[in-house]
Amino acid sequence: VPGSSANRVGGGKLLRRTTTNPKYRTMRSVNQLAGLWLTGRWQYWSPRILRHTLTSSASLEALLYSERTSRERVKDIQFKNLGHLLNLIATKNYFWKTYFAEHDIDLNILLRERNIEIFPVLDKLFYRRMPTNSYLVPIPKLPSSQYFTSGSSGIPFHFALDDLSIFWRSLHALRGNSWAGHQAEDGFIRVFRPDYPDPMRRNIEAYSIFLQWNRLDTHYEFLRNQERPAILYGFIEYFRELMEHIPANHELNIRSIIITGERCRAKERKQIESFFRVPVYVSYSSREFGRIAQECEYQDGHHINAERFFVEVVGDTGHQLPEGQTGKILITDTRNLVMPFLRFDIGDTGYISTAPCHCGRTLPRLYVEDRSTDRVTLPDGKRMRPFALFAFLNRFDWILRYQIVQN
Repeated sequence: VPGSSANRVGGGKLLRRTTTNPKYRTMRSVNQLAGLWLTGRWQYWSPRILRHTLTSSASLEALLYSERTSRERVKDIQFKNLGHLLNLIATKNYFWKTYFAEHDIDLNILLRERNIEIFPVLDKLFYRRMPTNSYLVPIPKLPSSQYFTSGSSGIPFHFALDDLSIFWRSLHALRGNSWAGHQAEDGFIRVFRPDYPDPMRRNIEAYSIFLQWNRLDTHYEFLRNQERPAILYGFIEYFRELMEHIPANHELNIRSIIITGERCRAKERKQIESFFRVPVYVSYSSREFGRIAQECEYQDGHHINAERFFVEVVGDTGHQLPEGQTGKILITDTRNLVMPFLRFDIGDTGYISTAPCHCGRTLPRLYVEDRSTDRVTLPDGKRMRPFALFAFLNRFDWILRYQIVQN
């Protein structure tokens, strides 16, 4: 990014570009790597290089540039990445190869017209019914790992991520942290349930500190004694419980809070901000995709990570709705090559706005109206957050795994 020795986002220094700081010594090679991926001119890199880039915030610079470039430029990046993905699955994926042949799809015409509505809307049920080898793409040079969702919206969903996709998840998480005011020397603390899958945890521990939800009694001392400010990232129910374990006159060394997993209503945001005395931001994330979108410092809608994701809002017929109209949210991930997600129905509803944001970023914004994990209906008709049940069950070490069934 051209400019002075520090980039400013949200009023704070984001990257300190100095060669004396070991964390940023590989800035040039990392920036070149990220730049190649952003423009679509990339090759498969070794896991060693990928692990090395995960530890350096300097690779954010390419993303920080693209978030303020023209929307047409972002569209070019999207369809260049999509073109590579479609060419790959058209030859190496049984389901999509058959689909392309049956529907006589010409990729050149599709990419020129920039219309992806020709593809069907898929969901978790589709993947569960299909044999695994019919939708996975074997890429010998590209390592991949198996993961699973938490089951908060039903039966846990198993899926695969390749190393490049994990790298991009990490980049967008780091950029989202910067929108929440994260500075170069700050810490980042994630709070999740003890059953968080180990492979994914190892991939993000390069830039995270983990706290377990069932150890709330130790969190206050830990957060108070942090040597450097930190951003807290977790479910809203965690922060509700944490408020019961710390005094109101606390002095926690945290810079901001990022809430994930469910909607945060205005009243709830105000309560948490008032108690912790820091700003609260909401991230629109899922286990399959990582951070799809997140609020900026103006907290007005979630900026979509459009360099990687196509986010559509559609009606019952699967056709895109006009801007500002609420419908089902579909996600297309152009970066997960081993398990392509095209027009994936994530189970949530919302609408999209391309109106300019006060922050100056040109990325479109997503407004989430309802999430599939928002409520459990009780016998008396009242609706309760399922995360409240998770918070209770996570208190007990002897409960290893559990499932909540709504009859």
